[in-house]
Amino acid sequence: MNFLQSAFLLSLGSFLSKVLGAIYRFPLIRLIGTEQMGMYQMIYPVYALLLTFSSVGLPSALSYLIASGKDCMKMARRIFLPVGAMSSVLLCAFAYPVSLLQGNRSLVWGYFAISPSLVLVTEISLRRGEFQGHGRMLPTAVSQVVEQAVKILFGLSFAKVTANPFPFLLLSVTLGECVALGSLLLWRRERTVGERMGGKELLTRTIPVTLSACVLPLSSFLDSVVLVRLAGVSQYGILSGCVSPLVALSSSVCVGISGAVIPCVAAGEKGKIKDSLVLTFICAMPVLLGFMLGVNIISTFLYGLSGDEGRLFTTLLLVSLPSCLFLPLVQTMAGCLTGLGKAEVSAVSLLVGIVAKLLFQLFFVPKTGISGGAISFDLCYLVAFFSELMYSMIYKENCHVDHRGIRRSGRGFIRTCKKRHFER
Repeated sequence: MNFLQSAFLLSLGSFLSKVLGAIYRFPLIRLIGTEQMGMYQMIYPVYALLLTFSSVGLPSALSYLIASGKDCMKMARRIFLPVGAMSSVLLCAFAYPVSLLQGNRSLVWGYFAISPSLVLVTEISLRRGEFQGHGRMLPTAVSQVVEQAVKILFGLSFAKVTANPFPFLLLSVTLGECVALGSLLLWRRERTVGERMGGKELLTRTIPVTLSACVLPLSSFLDSVVLVRLAGVSQYGILSGCVSPLVALSSSVCVGISGAVIPCVAAGEKGKIKDSLVLTFICAMPVLLGFMLGVNIISTFLYGLSGDEGRLFTTLLLVSLPSCLFLPLVQTMAGCLTGLGKAEVSAVSLLVGIVAKLLFQLFFVPKTGISGGAISFDLCYLVAFFSELMYSMIYKENCHVDHRGIRRSGRGFIRTCKKRHFER
C-alpha cells in the first residue's frame, strides 16, 4: 500500500469517527445542556493524560519500529499492558482529589465509569501500531468508526432514559472501547520479522513519542482548571464541548497523513515530508472555509444554541478558525519528526506553544472572557508549528555536509586562483 492510499484510509477512518463524534454532540447538547457538557469535557483531559502514558504514542512508535525492521511486539505487551492496568487503578484511586481540584465533587462517578477503558485502549493501540507498521491501515480505520458508533448508540440512549446521564455517558466510552477491541481481534496478525528489541531499547524509542503525545492532554487538563475558574463551567462547555470537536474534525481529515508518513520517512523517503505538508494544507483549507461560511447554521440548526449562547458559540468558532489549519500542520510535522527519529522535537515545540497559551490565558481571559481562551489555542498551535518548521529548516536530516570535502574544494580553488595569477 503506497503513501497516498495509506493516508487516505487512515484519514477516512479518523474523519468518519470525528464526524460521528461531532454529530453526536448536536443532540447531546439538547438533551443534557451546556453545564453537563462542561462536566463531561472536564473528565476527558485527565483521562487522556493517563491514556497517553499507557497507549496514545504507541501506534506511531510501533509503526516506526516495525517499518524499520524491529521485532518489538512481545516486549511492548510486557511493558505497556501493565502500565495500562495501573493507569486504570490510579484513575479510580485519585478520582476524588482530582474532582476537588477541578471544583466539582460529582465528577468522581465519571472517572469511575471511564477508568476500565484505559487498559482496553492500551491493547487497541498495540494492535493498531502493529497493523500500521506492516502497512495495513484498514483495521485501524474500521475500529475507529466502530468505536465511535457504539459510543454514540449507548451515549444517546443513556442521555434519554436516565435522570442523571453524566456518569453513564462516560460508561458509553468504555463500552465503545470494548467493541473496538473486539473488531481488531477479528483481523489476522502478521508475523514481525527482524531484530528482537529489549525492554530498555524499546523504552528509549517509545518514550520520546509518548512525551510528545502527552503534551496536548496535559494542556487540556490545565485548561479544565484554569478556564473553568476564570470563565465558568457553561462557557468552558461551549468552547470545549461544541467548538473544540469541530476544530478536531479539521485535524481528523489530515490525521491519516501523519500516520502514513511515519513508515515512509523511517524507510528513507524524506521527500514525503514536503508532500505531506502540502497535502495537509490542501485538506484542511476546505474544512476551515466550510466552518467560516456555515457558522450560523451550525449554531442554530445543529447545536440548537440561541441568544447569548448562540452568539458566544459563533464568536468562538470564528476566532478558532486558525486552529483548524495549524493543528493539522502540527500533527503532520510531528509524524514527520517521529519518522526521522526526532519525536522529542515535536514535544518541545508543543511545550513552548502551551507555555505561550497559558500565559496568554492568565493575562487576557479575565479581561476578554472565554474568547481569550479560544485565541490562546490559536497561539499555541501557531507557535508549535513554526517551532517544528524552524527545526526542520535549520537541521535538515537529508542534508549531510561534508566539511572535509568543502575544505579540500576550497584549497583547490585557492591554488587554481594563484596559478592563474602567476601565469598572467
